[in-house]
Amino acid sequence: PFSDHKELYKMIDATEVSDVRWNSFKLKYNGEQPANNIPPWMDEAYEYWFHNPLSLVENILANSELHGEFDYSPYWDFTTGNSKRRFENFMSGDWAWSQ
Repeated sequence: PFSDHKELYKMIDATEVSDVRWNSFKLKYNGEQPANNIPPWMDEAYEYWFHNPLSLVENILANSELHGEFDYSPYWDFTTGNSKRRFENFMSGDWAWSQ
């Protein structure tokens, strides 16, 4: 559905998430460092931004525009004629089925 990763990121950035606020924290490597020639990433602090995933999913499920647009439960999908199993969406996979 997307021509490349830039189009996907653009769609993600344009998606409204209602009242779900941004959260952030910083990460910094705190393991052993070499005695010489320390890679710059070992001394840098990186800021990580995110939305609460539970709140996002609650908003998705509450969105009436998405009613009937995705599967809530796992399923097996077979082609007609030769009964060959078809894997197309997340909920048609073995992992979802085994949960």
